[in-house]
Amino acid sequence: MRKVVFSILLMICAMSCKAQYIDAPSSEKTGVTVFKGNVKGVPDGTVVNFWMPENGDYIGESVAKIVKGKFSFKKKVSDNIKYLITLGDGKGELVIRTVPGTTTITGNDSDCSHWRVENDDPVVIEENAYSDRRKLIWAEFEKEQKLKDKKKQSATRDIFEEEHFYINSMCEFMKKRPCSRVYMDELRTLMKMSTSQCGDPLGSAYKMKIRELFDKVPYNQLGEFQSYYLLYPKKVLNVGDDMVDFTLYDHKGNKHQLTELNGNGKYLLLEFCRKEDKDMMKSRPESYLNELYDKYSEYFDIVTVNCDSKDAWVGGKLPCDRWNEWNDYKSSVAVVMEYSTLFRYVFVSTKGKIMGFGNPDDFMDKAKKHFAFVQ
Repeated sequence: MRKVVFSILLMICAMSCKAQYIDAPSSEKTGVTVFKGNVKGVPDGTVVNFWMPENGDYIGESVAKIVKGKFSFKKKVSDNIKYLITLGDGKGELVIRTVPGTTTITGNDSDCSHWRVENDDPVVIEENAYSDRRKLIWAEFEKEQKLKDKKKQSATRDIFEEEHFYINSMCEFMKKRPCSRVYMDELRTLMKMSTSQCGDPLGSAYKMKIRELFDKVPYNQLGEFQSYYLLYPKKVLNVGDDMVDFTLYDHKGNKHQLTELNGNGKYLLLEFCRKEDKDMMKSRPESYLNELYDKYSEYFDIVTVNCDSKDAWVGGKLPCDRWNEWNDYKSSVAVVMEYSTLFRYVFVSTKGKIMGFGNPDDFMDKAKKHFAFVQ
């Protein structure tokens, strides 16, 4: 059973790895890359084919032959483009992201899809870090199982044990990794495993570890995780619910509580805004927000929950609003996931109850509906 599960997990990880390359943006930066291969288990004379994208398809050409486990060739390439390598009479394909310079290829069998690519591309470096971690996880798991077998403790082994071990170990690893396409792909893999592979037996402690990884996901990409996120212990707030408190910081580093303005006799408008996102700023009803604030600030307060990175927030790179604007130093992801990933505005009563939600396209109508003082 463990061997079957192990194969399934590897397949899921491999699919995730390839997905990151498919979505890679094109680039005009080009240069010459030297490809150097050092592989084992491949017969001398095997042809190495290099495939380049052209008009939505791939055009291949034979570029080298393997001699005593080595091959080498040069190609003019572009950054952030997916290239492929295949063997003349072998199986599989090796997906390559490349940069001008040197790309090293190593492998231990005739299936080139298992080979390893190394170069200075940040995505390749990050993917290799995850690949190395996976190998370490499986080695640690097998070592642990051998010890249990030796002590005769495996007679009633849980069929979900391997998935639990993987999720737990990978979550600990990802806490220290930056958010990247590789990070996002692995997060999707963990969620698929936790919902389809592990099902209900997955403990809440593991679910919460996955949930913590959302802190690094950019605001404008949270929506795609909504359906998975709702399966976890906490739920998005609804109309009639009390506000949930969070600790945030203003531009001067002063600490604030999201609910600190409750009980002062005023209504409250919460806005979720990422100012580094140009599209979000274009759709923001900024003039109307300023108009409301100028006319009715005696009746309501505004708190803009800023969803930008800590570096941008602390570094003073962003324009400031005249009202309260706070960030939790974690892109305010936890706040967004608690309140809503579908709406950018939350209308709160004088008693701290959620009255309704809105977006830029209906903000004026929602303001008139929920704030009776607005004319």
